[in-house]
Amino acid sequence: MSNYLKTGYDPVERRWPGWIERAGMRLDRLPTVVAPGVPIGLISRYRAKEFGLPIDVAIVAGTTDGCAGFLANARVRDQAHGDKDSRLLIGWRRASTRSAANRPTLGL
Repeated sequence: MSNYLKTGYDPVERRWPGWIERAGMRLDRLPTVVAPGVPIGLISRYRAKEFGLPIDVAIVAGTTDGCAGFLANARVRDQAHGDKDSRLLIGWRRASTRSAANRPTLGL
């Protein structure tokens, strides 16, 4: 969702601003906006093979570099280890069968 804020998307009302339609653009042609971290599909077989990943890897909505940088530099409290710097991890995870069943396969 954070990428869309720059175009005026209203996260409270969860809709595109009226000026887009008044400018002649069709709102039904704009992408569906989801929050960062929401699973949106599965990796395609082609990309899974290309990168050596299992075919049930979930594609998850991301965020902007500025928001990711903010999150990556936060300090977190871990009960087992005390205060520590957080690190933003880029990787993959297997999709659960529940969440993946109704998700499209993306050509990523």
